[in-house]
Amino acid sequence: MELIDQKPFLEKIIIYPIKSLDGLSISKTALLKSGALKYDRQWAIFTEDQKLTNGKSNQRIYQLRATYDDGLNQVWF
Repeated sequence: MELIDQKPFLEKIIIYPIKSLDGLSISKTALLKSGALKYDRQWAIFTEDQKLTNGKSNQRIYQLRATYDDGLNQVWF
């Protein structure tokens, strides 16, 4: 078996602030005690009867487009 003489590197970081919606490419982030990336999947979408929903259970969610402000304090659809 031939070993590859390359050092691993991180090409890019993409977080998904709202589960199942558009990702956001960032240059750096913090690693939380849980092992998660800061702001990744911080929020989720719920139905009117307070049940969690996502793209797997509702394909229409994939039609939503999301953009975020620089501080990840606001989202636009």
